[in-house]
Amino acid sequence: MQGKGGTLIQHGTTHQMGTMDNPYSGRSGEDYEFYRFGCTSTDTAPYAFEERTNDSYITPVGRAAQDDVDEWGDRLDAGRSVMEDAGLGEPTIFETPHYGRSVNSCVAMAQEYNARYEQGDYYASILTGQPSEVGKSYSQQFPYTVHDIYGGAVYPENLGNITEGEQNNHAIRDPKFLISRAKANLTARESTASFFFHPYLDLNYLKQTVHGIKELGYEFAPVTELK
Repeated sequence: MQGKGGTLIQHGTTHQMGTMDNPYSGRSGEDYEFYRFGCTSTDTAPYAFEERTNDSYITPVGRAAQDDVDEWGDRLDAGRSVMEDAGLGEPTIFETPHYGRSVNSCVAMAQEYNARYEQGDYYASILTGQPSEVGKSYSQQFPYTVHDIYGGAVYPENLGNITEGEQNNHAIRDPKFLISRAKANLTARESTASFFFHPYLDLNYLKQTVHGIKELGYEFAPVTELK
């Protein structure tokens, strides 16, 4: 894939937080890695935490017990070393699993990488230097590349991804939905339309999405060419 123009991105280190359900299964590739999450029966406080069902809301619980900049840096280094040892080369961009993270983990990411590919979470405490509070973060989906308060470039993932069914109060996202979001991005000049795709899904979804975005006038480019 790299030989055909793909860019290597470190998508977390384990994509999980130990063996605990965070909040799904404790398995690599499914859970959050840089912040604790749980399942609740409502999306507003007071929260009633419960065993996960398909109708549960995914709710932030708090920072990890080891929420230390240096320890997060060591974790990032470990993941990067795995990729290098596998012969993939050194990644230069980081992507946070599920985009959930603490302020300290973001500081570590900025120290280790000059760029992130993702939707961003920003806490009300960033400018004051106070500890981040649970539920006081705000997601940002940028229409183009920005340099944010953490000190690095953010290449935006701003369309979402294809899903075939509703899960945890997230509606189905089909190619038509992603294409409509790409069209909305055109209200901003020099906008970027970016999404991700899980390869276990029908590739026709990917083809429909790519064709639809190109018909809007977008030109595909490597993420490294975004400014």
